[in-house]
Amino acid sequence: MDIGDPPTAAVQPTAECQQQNLVALYMSNSPVHAAHNFSANLIGLRNLLSDSEWRSIINAVSGSHINSGERPISTDVNSASGGTNAEFSRNANEITSQKRAPEDDGFTVVQHNRKRPHPTPQFPSPPPIRTKNRFDPIQNSYLPDSTPSTTTTSLPKAPAPTKIKIPSIKIKHTSTWPQLLAQLKRNLTFPPTSQMAGASLILLQCHTVDDFLKCKGLLSSENIEYYTYQIPTMRSQHYVIRDLPASTEIAAIKEDLVEQGFTIQDVQQIFTTKPLQPQPTSPKTDQPPTKRPCPLFKISFPHSTQKEDILNIKTVLGLKIRISDYITPKLPIQCTKCQQLGHTRNYCNFNPNCVKCSGPHLTSECRKETTDKPQCYLCKEPHTANYRGCAVYLRAKPK
Repeated sequence: MDIGDPPTAAVQPTAECQQQNLVALYMSNSPVHAAHNFSANLIGLRNLLSDSEWRSIINAVSGSHINSGERPISTDVNSASGGTNAEFSRNANEITSQKRAPEDDGFTVVQHNRKRPHPTPQFPSPPPIRTKNRFDPIQNSYLPDSTPSTTTTSLPKAPAPTKIKIPSIKIKHTSTWPQLLAQLKRNLTFPPTSQMAGASLILLQCHTVDDFLKCKGLLSSENIEYYTYQIPTMRSQHYVIRDLPASTEIAAIKEDLVEQGFTIQDVQQIFTTKPLQPQPTSPKTDQPPTKRPCPLFKISFPHSTQKEDILNIKTVLGLKIRISDYITPKLPIQCTKCQQLGHTRNYCNFNPNCVKCSGPHLTSECRKETTDKPQCYLCKEPHTANYRGCAVYLRAKPK
């Protein structure tokens, strides 16, 4: 028999067999058990048929399913027969063990519709906004160039340059101030700001170091009375040398340090009014106390000198010495040129005043005798202008 031939009469079930099958099918109350009984009978029939006969039956049944629009039955012998009895029993047990879901048990199954977060829309970043600063031209020539390097080598980031504080200039007010201000505006890069600083002084503030230096030169050339201060980064370094005899000459100290390779701006010996031995109390007088020299010498070095090199000085004039920082006393500073408080003679362009007689001349040019009675320039009392008991000095002294 060929596969394509129709099934023979021997394999067609009789009416009695069909009735028995139906009885066996409906004898069970469970569809699973009925299917199990039907499959067991089908396996028995499969064992009685040859492979070719079974294929012809399967092809015939598949053709009827195709005509009816149902899924065709596979022609594989093992899959069609359901495999062996053990496999079929295992499948039947699995089907039997499955629990049927209750159709209506009085509860409502709630579906959890969890809201999912919507993805954040990704917008392209806008192009950078170009900014412009109208103060960009204010660049000090003394500051290092901060332009980033174009080389590909990764170098450590250099620290930002420190902002330099520009000192103010205090000018003595005169009737020619409007003409002087116009001249300053013509010669300086940026017009300076000014305001009154007392009854007779004008405070002038420049914006760059170049303008500060130009302003000083212009005021000096016009013989304008003013005073100012040193730029902080250009200030001298001051140290104290100890363990030298008090009678050591200043010129010898300076010469020895120059031979060691240092540039010396100034050497001063420090004096004191404290007595070596306790003295009996004496009545107060207007005369200044007697000063005596101390074995301490103040040395001034340029600002460019390395501090490590200064502190490594071990000997001066063949003698072992100790060197340390000079601590400025917290006292009012006094100009030795004009005798006024608040600045030094190095940056003073005021007219000179004598410390002895308060006359309009330098102290070195005073012709007054030592026996003559002095007069203070600050308070007009009978004492020298540098007397620490002066009423003006005591008012300016910090408490």
